[in-house]
Amino acid sequence: MREFLSALIECSISMTVLIFGFTAVTPWLSRRYAAKWIYYAWAVIVAGLIFPLRLHTDAALIPLNIIPPAEIRQVMPEYGDTAGTSAFIPAGKESSGLTTVSSWEQAAGGLWLAGAAIFAAYHGLKHYRFLKLVKRWRQPADPQMYEILLNIKSDIGITRQVGLQIVPCVASPMIIGFVNPTLLLPAQHFSADELPYILKHELIHFKRKDIWYKSLVFIAAAMHWFNPAVYLMAKSIAKQCEISCDAEVVKGAGYAARQQYSETILRVIRNQSKLQTMFSTNFYGGLEEMKQRIFVIMDIAKKKNGIAILSLILLGTIGSGIAFPANQEAAAGAYAEEAVTSAREQADTANWLDSEETAQSYAVYEKYGLTYDEKMNRFYYDGKLVRSFADELDGNGTYRFFTFPNGAIDLEAERNADNELIGLSPVSREKYDKANKN
Repeated sequence: MREFLSALIECSISMTVLIFGFTAVTPWLSRRYAAKWIYYAWAVIVAGLIFPLRLHTDAALIPLNIIPPAEIRQVMPEYGDTAGTSAFIPAGKESSGLTTVSSWEQAAGGLWLAGAAIFAAYHGLKHYRFLKLVKRWRQPADPQMYEILLNIKSDIGITRQVGLQIVPCVASPMIIGFVNPTLLLPAQHFSADELPYILKHELIHFKRKDIWYKSLVFIAAAMHWFNPAVYLMAKSIAKQCEISCDAEVVKGAGYAARQQYSETILRVIRNQSKLQTMFSTNFYGGLEEMKQRIFVIMDIAKKKNGIAILSLILLGTIGSGIAFPANQEAAAGAYAEEAVTSAREQADTANWLDSEETAQSYAVYEKYGLTYDEKMNRFYYDGKLVRSFADELDGNGTYRFFTFPNGAIDLEAERNADNELIGLSPVSREKYDKANKN
């Protein structure tokens, strides 16, 4: 969980900078670039939030156990060559710091999972209740309305079946359904001039797969539920979704048609209700959003291609991720250094540790040849002065270990499949050197 949470938080922070920066320059970009390019540039940011580990090919997403690096767990490095310096670390004391860190990581991981689950459950339940209402109150559309729908589908190149229903409980046109898409219309009269605009607007949403896009935004928001910037991003994307769709509807249209379309969406939004769901398209917008939408609809100036925007956002997203491996390596190095430093500090205080406590801690190894000299505060094995000793106590990375300078032999405990102590064995020089390579 350490690697995943670390990458998630780093990603959330770095992408927050990108979100605020892109939000700030969007008004300037809107005057120069086509709305659809701004809309799809947001998709790059969404992808960056969903894949915080996109450059961590060697890291498991959610490791189950938090254990120190191998070079610390196996045999601790020598602390120096000062004669007579003890380096005894009693069992239990060497892992207390790691246990505390692990507990905090488990708590943080549990909190994140709980928040993501609550977020997903809330919106999932809301969508489920919405679908139940639609199923209960839906009515078949007039055949003439459906014929208009078929004609618009043919004009914009949609071949897939799209249903059309009248639902009194909705106040805004929308499309729902990933498998069986259905266009929902409120139970109100639309004139012969208004209906084609409304149907075309929703069909463009369908053609661009905006419901799937919104689902990706939902996933990003669920993963980063703790970050307010993600909710700002979701609102900005919803606004750009409608603005870009408006621009597509009136593409190539004259002033009169644009004015008619503006009047149509104003009348529809006037009746907008709070009965909505994240997994649908709808005529989104408040007062400020509507001002911007009308401005875009009536703007006939030719806008630039936005490939440059997409490229810059992509570079920014990738650039934010490049730091992840370096940061994680630095964190791992700091973690290892902290553990070694802690062991050194404990070693420096070992001279005044109670020799009786030491003898009791290691008494279990006496029958296998490990003896403790209380006067010298040193360990011997077969008459040889022990330099290092390691015993994994529980199979989960909790070790009893010590090192001394100028020893003659390195030892490790042997345990069977049931984690029972069965003996001691010397550690080869190659293994010792490998463990202490760093």
